[in-house]
Amino acid sequence: MRFLFMAFECDFDFLSSEQNAKLSAFVNEMRAFADNGDSSEFVRVSRELKLVAKERDNYKAMLSGASKACEDLRREYKAFRDGVAVAAEDIRAAGETSANLERVRAERDDLTARLKCANSEIARLRDEAEACEANAVSVEKMREKYEKKISVLEDRLRGYRDYRARVARMAAMGPEDGVLCESVLKEGGAL
Repeated sequence: MRFLFMAFECDFDFLSSEQNAKLSAFVNEMRAFADNGDSSEFVRVSRELKLVAKERDNYKAMLSGASKACEDLRREYKAFRDGVAVAAEDIRAAGETSANLERVRAERDDLTARLKCANSEIARLRDEAEACEANAVSVEKMREKYEKKISVLEDRLRGYRDYRARVARMAAMGPEDGVLCESVLKEGGAL
């Protein structure tokens, strides 16, 4: 008894189009061979095809798992890449902070040097002020000393002026007032 079968066409996605065509031709040839009376070979090939189909399903499942794993890996890679970008930004910010810190350190060193100069200048001015103060005290003592001398000299000057006035009065007197002149001269000599 002969069975009429439709031509078998396979479209396995894990095979290339050329491999699918060869497998279809082989299956159709086996069917034709089975029609000629040797059905045991057909049964064997059918079993093998079932095994191949099962294997194909296993491969599909594996491919699906691999696709999911690839998707997971893509997500992990993207997260890693984002992490690297964040780390790079942090490194850049750290570099800027480091540069700012170096600038602040340089400014601090400059200010420290300026403060040292200012302290030296303050010490020098303090020494000068102390010297000026000592000079002022010395000048004050000298002023007091010279004021005393000036006072004595002014007293003498007044005495000399008084004496000159007496002498002028004496010169204005006549010879009859000679006794009076002598007494005026004696007073002037007392100076």
